[in-house]
Amino acid sequence: MPTSVRFEQITAPEAPEFPGNIFSNCLKADNQVVLSGMVASAAAGGVIGGDSAYEQARACFAKIEKLVEAAGGSLADVAKLTIYLTDIADRPEIGRARKEFFDGRMPASTLIGVNALAGPEYKVEIEAIAFLEDGG
Repeated sequence: MPTSVRFEQITAPEAPEFPGNIFSNCLKADNQVVLSGMVASAAAGGVIGGDSAYEQARACFAKIEKLVEAAGGSLADVAKLTIYLTDIADRPEIGRARKEFFDGRMPASTLIGVNALAGPEYKVEIEAIAFLEDGG
């Protein structure tokens, strides 16, 4: 008989949960950590980084880092990124921000140009999957 997967919700003050309990920012099951798309939302409201795709991406990567750390890992455990951009011309800025957080082996990555994100102020959204050594 198959066993069900046990999910643990992972939280971090730097990446507060969205109000209304409609999704989780981060779930851990065994050694896998799955993160929802992170945007540059500030806890007090507004957007981190203003209109800069580079600064918004830095804020997204920082949230990813804090959540993976809260799950017991590090950015070195991130295997996959999916990046959504409202302006594909911002791609070099996203790459520059990514290199500030990842070095050596880079995660597999998909970049998708989209018409809009959850709010018109957001230029980038980044989701991640990590695999922790020995289950974290």
